[in-house]
Amino acid sequence: MLVGATCRDALHIGQGHTFSLRGTDDLDLALAVADLDQFEQISANFSLRRYAAGLVRHRIAGMAVDLVPFGPGVEEPDGVVAPVEPMSVFGFQDVLAASRTVELKSGNKVHVPSVAGYTLLKLKAWADRSTFHQYKDGGDLACTMFWYQNDTAVSDRLYTEPYGIGHLRAADTDPDIAAVRLLVDDALRLLSADRRAELRSTWEHFSGGDALLARHLPNRSLNPWPDGTDGPARVAAYASAVQDVIGAE
Repeated sequence: MLVGATCRDALHIGQGHTFSLRGTDDLDLALAVADLDQFEQISANFSLRRYAAGLVRHRIAGMAVDLVPFGPGVEEPDGVVAPVEPMSVFGFQDVLAASRTVELKSGNKVHVPSVAGYTLLKLKAWADRSTFHQYKDGGDLACTMFWYQNDTAVSDRLYTEPYGIGHLRAADTDPDIAAVRLLVDDALRLLSADRRAELRSTWEHFSGGDALLARHLPNRSLNPWPDGTDGPARVAAYASAVQDVIGAE
C-alpha cells in the first residue's frame, strides 16, 4: 500500500489538481504480511540502504524506498511493529480495507488509500510527532482539507446526506469548515470504536490542541489557501473543526 508523500502526490493528482506540492525523492510502501519472516524474505530481494527512524530503507531501481510491514501477524501490540525498533502502524489495516487497487504499467498492483484513509494516518502522525516538535504533518493535513473543500462530490454531500447536513449546520453553513468536519468524520468512520477511542485519547493528550495545529496548517503550495489578513482566523477555524469532531467521538 502506498503511504507517505508519494501517496499524497498521487491523491493530489487524482483529485484533479495539477500544481506541485512539496517535493520528495522517497517512496514509502506499507506491506501487509503474515509475519516478520515474510517481510524479511521480501526485503531480501532489494539492496539495503540503511535503517532510518525505525524503517527499513532500501534502494530499488535507483530510488530510496522505505518498507513498512503491518498486519495482525506482525503488530504487537495492535498498531505497533518493530522491524528495527517499535513504530506506529495505527490504522493501516483499516485504511487498506478502504483503499482502491491501481494496476501499474508493469502489471503489478498497488493499493492507494482514500483521501479519508490518508487523512486518518496523518491525524495519528500529527498527534505522535508534534509531541517531538515535528510539524510537517500539518502541511499534509492542509492538503487533505483543500481536496475536500474543492471536491464537488463532497460539496453535494454537505447538502444531501444527513452527516453532511449535520456538519454544515455545526459549521454555521460555512462550506469550507463543514468540509473539514466531514473529512475528519469520514476518516474516523474507517476505525472500529476501540481504535477511535484510542485516537481520541492520543489526540487529547499529545496533539498540542487546535492552536498548535493552526500554526502549522499554512501551506504555500496550495492555491487557493487562506493567507493575508484572514489567513490565521480561517486556519484556526479549520483546526478547531478537527478538534471538535475528534473530541465528539
